[in-house]
Formats: sequence, C-alpha cells, structure tokens
Amino acid sequence: MAARVTTLETLREKGAERIVATRRWLIGAVVVPLVGILLPVIILLTPGARS
Repeated sequence: MAARVTTLETLREKGAERIVATRRWLIGAVVVPLVGILLPVIILLTPGARS
C-alpha cells in the first residue's frame, strides 16, 4: 500500500512539473513574441509618440 501511495505521489509531481514546463513554453513561444510585435505598433499609433 505504501509503495502505491509513493508511486502515485511521484506521478503527481511529474504531472505538475509537466504543467509548469508547458506554461513556460507557452509564455516563451507565444506571449513574448506577440508582445514584441504589438508593442511597437501600439507605440507608433499612440498620439504624441512621433516628434
């Protein structure tokens, strides 16, 4: 019984690590480039940004 509990805890920890890794990948691959593209556009469209 103790071995089963230990195995389940290990699987749960691996699942949690996989979720964290997926979130990091999502932020790095989608959010950061999207902000990098949209931020200059927003700055250029803002009134008063051009001198």
